[in-house]
Amino acid sequence: MAGRLLERTGIPPETHLGKTRWDMPALNLGEADWARHRADLEARRPFHDFEMRRPDTDGGPHWVSVSGEPVFDRRGRFTGYRGVGKDITERKLAEQALRDLTERLRIGQATARMIVMDWDIANDRIVWSDSPEWLRGPLPADTGRYPLWKDQVHPEDRERFLAVRAQSIESLQRQVLEYRVVRTDGEVLWLRSHHKVVAGADGRAERMFVALLDITERMRMEQRTRGQARLLDLIFRHSLDNMVLLDRDFNFLRVSESYARACRRDIAEFVGRNHFELYPSSFREEAEQAKASKTIYQRAERPFVFPDHPERGVTHWDLGLVPLL
Repeated sequence: MAGRLLERTGIPPETHLGKTRWDMPALNLGEADWARHRADLEARRPFHDFEMRRPDTDGGPHWVSVSGEPVFDRRGRFTGYRGVGKDITERKLAEQALRDLTERLRIGQATARMIVMDWDIANDRIVWSDSPEWLRGPLPADTGRYPLWKDQVHPEDRERFLAVRAQSIESLQRQVLEYRVVRTDGEVLWLRSHHKVVAGADGRAERMFVALLDITERMRMEQRTRGQARLLDLIFRHSLDNMVLLDRDFNFLRVSESYARACRRDIAEFVGRNHFELYPSSFREEAEQAKASKTIYQRAERPFVFPDHPERGVTHWDLGLVPLL
């Protein structure tokens, strides 16, 4: 045996002498693998890049690749094998690291509902980082292929999508865009896309990498929030009840038009002001208790005198405090 076996593995060469390969432990090979290899040897066939994972003296992984050619004397009698072995540990560790990274990326993409599109602009070919079925929908059975990507962009967003994409290609600048796509089954998804353009040797756009993130739930939540805000606006504008919205320190956030009229003030005078600075009273102690207990407070016909309108005398209010947890 020649080479730097001891230096590379810590295993003295003499431990290999007189032994066959299958006498030495190989962590990646089973009985079937050895049977196929021994069949090649018994048939005097050459073998190439036979990979074995063996433990170093420190217990770490060590990979070797061996190749051999049968040797015959002048009479055609088999005399043995002559071959070479290569230390491929670094390559195998790099391959494993790449597989681990790819798996983490796959898990991350699946968790975040994200996928990367690699678009060959000149040949109009798209390669996906993972199966795009969650994004594009089931593969159409009649054609066996998906429609063009631009044709799956929602009709109301398509013109804007094409304009931004064209700008990316022309300027070679990164772009971020939010738009809708229509899956083949009709479901609509919202996407946030990040475009990165790669130029060719001639300086013109050659490829575009697009990271697509599913933001459908976020957009639906925003739509629900906007709907609730519109409803709240209608209530505060048109309710006949006197309503106020206070923060935890009893500062006015909003008041209904009916409340402003009852107080003989403009709505703009309330926002940001503290309720008990405008209207000091013993009601503050009751309000603080309701806040601390996080319970609904109700009281009928509570007397109150407006400090800025004492001529109105004693007024009576049915009060209710509802904590927003």
